Amino acid sequence: MLGNTDFGGTVRETEIVELDGVKFLVNHIVDPHRLEPMLKERVERQKPDVIVFGHTHKTFDETIDGIRYFNPGYAGAPRSNAQRSVAILHCGNGEIRAEFFDLDQALPRP
Repeated sequence: MLGNTDFGGTVRETEIVELDGVKFLVNHIVDPHRLEPMLKERVERQKPDVIVFGHTHKTFDETIDGIRYFNPGYAGAPRSNAQRSVAILHCGNGEIRAEFFDLDQALPRP
């Protein structure tokens, strides 16, 4: 997935992936409360169960209009007091469970 500062390469801006019967749409920049028209059209056409995004570097896990919007957060180098995290989406038995890990709690800051 391309980010807003990534250029070139063969990675597409948006990907659709299906795992264990769950359809994921992965896109870097998403405003869950106001989808950009092109993304909104793709969501209506593809009908994903989960939209995974980044860009804001802030964790987000909310279901809106039947679609789960998920941002695992920011895992980069410490900067600007931004909370760093990663997350796992556990999928199975028709359920999806999010597990967030606070990297600043797990590892000492340099």
